[in-house]
Amino acid sequence: MPSAADTFTLDSAGSNNASAFSKVSTFTADKNLAFDGNYNLRKTADTIGMATATGALASNVITVSGLENKILVGGVEIVAAFDSTGGDAVSLIIQGGDGAGNFTTISTVIANVDQSTQGVKYAAIDLTDVYVPQIRFVMNPENRTIKSSATGTCNFKLGLGS
Repeated sequence: MPSAADTFTLDSAGSNNASAFSKVSTFTADKNLAFDGNYNLRKTADTIGMATATGALASNVITVSGLENKILVGGVEIVAAFDSTGGDAVSLIIQGGDGAGNFTTISTVIANVDQSTQGVKYAAIDLTDVYVPQIRFVMNPENRTIKSSATGTCNFKLGLGS
């Protein structure tokens, strides 16, 4: 069961519903990285604009097998920059789900996501000794202010070992 620290508000405009993100099974290969073997980099579809400046953006549930007990590469791509002038620093976290809709934070992937510039922000994600049937990314779980939230877009990326 999530603790109070894991509680956040999803954006009400539909940015976080299934139509805003590709299902994991429809990921498209992005790049291959040589990092102790090959990683296929997969990505979600781009998000749509947020209705409020203080919402969180969450990916669809990711149920790809082979994620547990591994160290992965993952992050967020800012496709259309959010204007952070006057906005707050936000983080990107990864959560584990029990398969019944309950999620709890596993770790912070990136503590300070620069949403004011386009580009990809990656980090190592340590899922060693983590065994959950589902994971998802959440950007801005703090519900801090994101400027230009209606026009900024992003997608989430995950490196899967091949």
